[in-house]
Amino acid sequence: MKTIKILLSGLFLIVSLTNCSSSDEDEVSVIDDGRKMRQLTITQVDETVSRSETDPTRATISETFETSWSKGDELTCCNISNLSSDLSTEELKKSVLEAESSSKTSKFKGPAYCGDDNYFVLSYPSPDSYNFGSISGTVTANYTISLDGQDGTLNTLANSFYYQSGVAKVVSTTETTADANMSSMRCLISFFKLSFVDENNNAIIVDDLKISYVSGKTPHKATVTSYMSNEGVKVEVYPINENTNIPLSILVNQNSAAPIYVAMFHTYGIPFNYSFVVTGKDGNTYSANYSVALNEGKYRTGTLKLTKQ
Repeated sequence: MKTIKILLSGLFLIVSLTNCSSSDEDEVSVIDDGRKMRQLTITQVDETVSRSETDPTRATISETFETSWSKGDELTCCNISNLSSDLSTEELKKSVLEAESSSKTSKFKGPAYCGDDNYFVLSYPSPDSYNFGSISGTVTANYTISLDGQDGTLNTLANSFYYQSGVAKVVSTTETTADANMSSMRCLISFFKLSFVDENNNAIIVDDLKISYVSGKTPHKATVTSYMSNEGVKVEVYPINENTNIPLSILVNQNSAAPIYVAMFHTYGIPFNYSFVVTGKDGNTYSANYSVALNEGKYRTGTLKLTKQ
C-alpha cells in the first residue's frame, strides 16, 4: 500500500507540473498590440491656404466662402483599424475630439483608443451614433446623414448640414499620448445658392421652398459607410430610398430676397431634372423645372425664373 501511495503522489505531481506549464504557455502567447486609451492630437498637414469659391470646407462659412473652424467644434473619429477586433463597446471604436483654436486650420484633441499606425475616419458634424456592419466580410462603420430641417441660411448649413469626412493616421505614440496627421477633409454633399424672380424679373421673397426630382424618389437621407480596403480607407455615401416622393422642404421665412443655401446629395455630375416650388411672402406660389448636375463638394449658384401658378 505504501508503494502505491508513493506512485500516485508522483503521478499527481507530474500532472500538476504539466498543467502549470500549459497555463504559462497560454499567457506567453497573448500578444499586446499596443492599443490603449490615449490623449489623441490630430493635425491637418496639407491644407490649401487659398481655396476655390466652389470648394468650401469647415464649420464656419462666410458669404465670400472664406472658411474656418471655431474653438470647441467637435469631430467624431472612428478607429477604422479597430473594427475587426473583439471590442465590446462602441466607446473603444469612436471618440469625440474638439478644435483647439478658432482658425482656418486647427488641431483636434481628445481621448481615443488607438495604437501605432492606426487609421481614423473623421466626421463633421459629429454623428449621434455609429452602427457596425459588414460588406463582403469586411467590417464597416456606418452612420446616417439627413437633409431635413434646413432653413435656407448659410449659418444653419455650415453647422448642421455641411457633412464632411476625413482620414487621419497615427504617426507616433507614447504611453499616454498619440499624434496623428490628416489631409484635407472631403465634403460629402453638394449645395445650391439660389435667388428667385418671377416672369417680370421681380425678386421673390421666399417663405417656403420645396425641391424634388421631377421623376423618381427624392432622397432625404443617406448612409455614410467607412471601411478598410486593400487601397486604404474607403468612405462611401449611399442615398436611402424611402419609397416616397415627398419634396425636400426648406422653411425659409425670409424678410428679404437674400440668397438661399440648400444642402443636396450630389448626382455624380449627371444632370437631373429638379422641380422648384416657392411659396412667396406675397402668398403666391411659383414653380419651374430645371436640369442641374451636382458634383460632390461643389455648389451651384444662380437666379431661377419661376412662373406664378
